[in-house]
Amino acid sequence: MKLYKKLVSHPDVQTADALISMIPQTDMMLALMRPWRKQIRVAFVRGAAWPQKGEANEAKRLLWRFLERCALGRMDEVWSTTTVLRDDIAWPSAVIVPAGIADVGLQNEHNVVASNTNIVWAARMSVDKNPQLFLNVLRDLELPGRMYGDGEMRADLETMAPQNVTFGGWVDPLTLWNGAGIYLGTSFREAFGRSAVEAATYGIPMVLSKAFGAAPLLFTDPELRDRFVLDPVDSAGWVQATGDLANDQELRQKVASHVWTNAKKLTIEGSLNAVCARLAAVAARKRPIDAK
Repeated sequence: MKLYKKLVSHPDVQTADALISMIPQTDMMLALMRPWRKQIRVAFVRGAAWPQKGEANEAKRLLWRFLERCALGRMDEVWSTTTVLRDDIAWPSAVIVPAGIADVGLQNEHNVVASNTNIVWAARMSVDKNPQLFLNVLRDLELPGRMYGDGEMRADLETMAPQNVTFGGWVDPLTLWNGAGIYLGTSFREAFGRSAVEAATYGIPMVLSKAFGAAPLLFTDPELRDRFVLDPVDSAGWVQATGDLANDQELRQKVASHVWTNAKKLTIEGSLNAVCARLAAVAARKRPIDAK
């Protein structure tokens, strides 16, 4: 309650035209507040809104989910960065306001090196990122692969990795993507998927898990999406899709061009513009009602 009192008494909170919450804790606090004047309150869901099964005891998980859903119901509007996240919170009316990434060296032209079929994985090495799938795919294809990142599973992964897979730890984006030919995003859970968007800005063809929030934003062509956005437990499908890309330069170019074009829209500036446009729409809808 101390944090709540501090929040509601802050001059900026009291005088703001709009309050946008980006984490569940502040969603709940805003839900308890009496809005000043015609103040707009928005919950911007950008990640997991409550613990998933196995991440907390069931009673705590269900209580957190109940409180968060009550809070969302008291907002003027709920936003989500992706359709995947909207489905995860089961809030069909949530408006999609895409996230964006900082400029990591956005290429003026997509450029696929025909001979480069180095397959890259980049994430925290934990169960939810599903790194074992990457090893399975590389073991079957026997193509050069490199895993970037670190985490509790790294020692085990290094022990079980086939000889064609090496490990690079954490590196800067330029080092990571300049050596990549194909990116695999294998996660069981990925609210957005910054690595996938970064790879796309470098014109790197990819295969993504359906759990990636950014997947439908990067793959807008239904045919390509069906072929390269896959169930993270379908190991055979991943081997097929990755092998198709590795063996077909024209296909790599087609996929690279497609995701590169879509990634250009997923910038911080683009996200800010979407936020401003959405706030204007909420204000236009809310204020005539409040004036009655």
